[in-house]
Amino acid sequence: MLSPILLERLRVWWRVARAQGKMLDGGWLFPGLNPVELLSARQLNRAIHLAPEQARIEKRVPAATGS
Repeated sequence: MLSPILLERLRVWWRVARAQGKMLDGGWLFPGLNPVELLSARQLNRAIHLAPEQARIEKRVPAATGS
């Protein structure tokens, strides 16, 4: 279950992404480089490790574990 705040933020993202043409009809909430396909685990892992670097956070980000 999602918190009401997270659900609202995802709805805003959905509306903005569709308005900007970043999301196809019936597409993924988080599309990959090819908008027809979902975001890959590798793309997500790169984003997770790039975010603290861009935010200048020096604490190490642990590797994502698969389930």
